[in-house]
Amino acid sequence: MSEKNINYYRQVFSKDDWAIGLESDDQEYLTRRFWSFWNWKATSGKLDWWTDKFAVLWTDEARFEQAVLEICRTRVMQDIGADKLKGQKGGADVFAYDLREEFMRNIKDEVFYTHKMRAIDSTVHAELQIGAEDLSDYDAVKA
Repeated sequence: MSEKNINYYRQVFSKDDWAIGLESDDQEYLTRRFWSFWNWKATSGKLDWWTDKFAVLWTDEARFEQAVLEICRTRVMQDIGADKLKGQKGGADVFAYDLREEFMRNIKDEVFYTHKMRAIDSTVHAELQIGAEDLSDYDAVKA
């Protein structure tokens, strides 16, 4: 599943918490790739655009690897043809598992989501709130 016009980045927080960064000059292609992951249940969330060339989706190890396998299996059947693989032991999976392993090896491990980005700004200015009472309603006039 090698792709020439998209770069993948992985940030692993735990086995159940992965951020996958997708980078491409082609926003439409990047969005289509996200929907492919979404359709194969790698994520149930939305694509979070950080810049016009970089977006992030959230997943976990098992779901992401299974989705990549399904995408690779589909690609093998399209490229080789489902009829040619019928009756062969393992069928498309023989090639799909290899493609998945190659894809997973080529994902770059990066830290693009920092702890500072997750921290809530708890400065005094963030905690203060200014409000005013609306005296135009009936209860305020009656009092």
